[in-house]
Amino acid sequence: MNEPMQSPESLAPRLTRRRLLTLSLTAAAASMIRPLNGQAATQAGTVERVLPNGLLVVAEERPTTGSVALQLMAGGGSRDDGDLPGVTLLASRMMYQGTSRRPSETDLQRVAAAVGGSLSRGTSTEWSNYSSVMPAREAELAFDLVSDILLDPLLDPDALNRQRQIALQELNQRRANPDILMDDLFLATLLGSHPASVPVTGTPGSVRLIGMDAIVAQRQRLFRASNLVLAVVGRIHSDAAFELAERYFGAVPAGARNEREVALAEPPEETTVSATGGEQQAQFRIGFLVPGLLDADRYPLVVLNALMNGSSGRLFRSLRSSRGLAYFAGSAYTTYTDGGAWYATAEVDPSNLDRAIQVTRDEISLTRETLPEATVVAERISQIAGRQILADETNSARATRLATQRTLGTESTDEYVRRIRQVTPADVLRVAQTYLDPDRSVLVVVTPG
Repeated sequence: MNEPMQSPESLAPRLTRRRLLTLSLTAAAASMIRPLNGQAATQAGTVERVLPNGLLVVAEERPTTGSVALQLMAGGGSRDDGDLPGVTLLASRMMYQGTSRRPSETDLQRVAAAVGGSLSRGTSTEWSNYSSVMPAREAELAFDLVSDILLDPLLDPDALNRQRQIALQELNQRRANPDILMDDLFLATLLGSHPASVPVTGTPGSVRLIGMDAIVAQRQRLFRASNLVLAVVGRIHSDAAFELAERYFGAVPAGARNEREVALAEPPEETTVSATGGEQQAQFRIGFLVPGLLDADRYPLVVLNALMNGSSGRLFRSLRSSRGLAYFAGSAYTTYTDGGAWYATAEVDPSNLDRAIQVTRDEISLTRETLPEATVVAERISQIAGRQILADETNSARATRLATQRTLGTESTDEYVRRIRQVTPADVLRVAQTYLDPDRSVLVVVTPG
């Protein structure tokens, strides 16, 4: 590569950040220690209470809205699968397949839809959740449905066979989809042995091995009161929210918190991975290992990504607007509690592939060498701050935000915006020089078969 190897002096900040990352994770964990009883006011309008079984309830009254959103989040996702990748996803889905009172997923959905509400579930790398949004007058139904899933799932063996087949079909589709194929190859190569490197869906071999004993064990490990956060947002008084939470979730066994060890991926040497997929377009991704959610460098990295991404970003302008090389070009910043990935990506005609890759490398090098204009940085910061504030407008989004903050130990929306506004052009240049090291890059290319 054209860029020189880093000197010992330039490596010192990386070692310091590793130590700071460990300290920040420890501090975040300490900040999440729950009081033994009582309730505490947190952000304006937000009140917390810990139930006797250890369930943390976060309530925020919004009297001008007409709905109530419920978000139950477990501190466990695919990174907690251990030797059976895909087990958390299957456990979450199995709990959603019906209860004694509502013996199928369709029955659960029908009850919510009958009053104009919704019921859903999800599993990510870091967490799993069940959520419901109801008209305010039907708020109690949300508590009833979500607690029913949590406390009384049927866990039928026939349903497990069906869900296992569905998971295997999804894995086949992932291999056939060039976008997802590139994503899986990129994370596996960049993150190596880090638990976030394995897809949420697992692998064909692991999914076939998941039996009911593993499902039950994962449910008992992750879906217990001490490992759960219940966020309630909307037209409901906090006292009523706490009363309903205790009535419907008070019987959840206490269990224990899902304690994770910090997993720090090692930056790889410069690596190129190629695969075939799709029919017409070639795709590529050039990425780097960067800090995650709990690191102070996250904020300038968010701004750096905003400068590179979007229709007004440097990559789109350089690859498409100026040279007509790409159908699409942009970047992304993916974060976990103990790490992250930043990458530039584009979709091009195969004949333009090599040139587009070189132009992208040149743009990354320019980002490492040039101080960004202060006015452009200020514009991007205003966009980021505004979008973050607007993202909390709905009760459902707000409930998800509150549950995620308590589960992962991240900051409030106000604090996030405050820190983003403190980012300077010099901060952006510094993180680019520190982390976008061409000798530590991963290039993944997927071309038509």
